[in-house]
Amino acid sequence: MWWSAKLLYKAVHSRNGRTIQPGRNMYEESVIVLQANKLRDAEKKALSIAKTNENRYLNEKGELVKWKLIQLVEIQELQDKLKDGLEVSSRLFKNMSAFRKVDALVKRNKRRDKQHLV
Repeated sequence: MWWSAKLLYKAVHSRNGRTIQPGRNMYEESVIVLQANKLRDAEKKALSIAKTNENRYLNEKGELVKWKLIQLVEIQELQDKLKDGLEVSSRLFKNMSAFRKVDALVKRNKRRDKQHLV
C-alpha cells in the first residue's frame, strides 16, 4: 500500500550554541510518499525518513541552521497504483483571508530564495 505523510519541520538559528531571534524561525510542511503494509508501519517509516531528512548547515551569516522534525502531522492511505494526477495533499480553508496569509508567506519565501540564488 502507498501512503502520504505530512511532516512539519522547524529551522532554528544559533550562534555559539545560543538560539538567535526565536521569532524568525522558519517552518516547512513537507509531504512524502512511502510504501507500507499497514498504518503503524507507515507511521514508523515516515518518522524514520523524516529524521534522516533533518539537516544542519552554516548560512551566509555564519549562523548554524538546524532543521528539526516537529511532528508527523498526518498520514493518509493512497491508491495502490501511483499515476499522473494522483492527489497526495490538499488543504481546506474556511475563508480566503486564511488562504491569502499562507499564500503570501509562500510567495515571500520564493522571492527570498530567488534572491539567494542570484
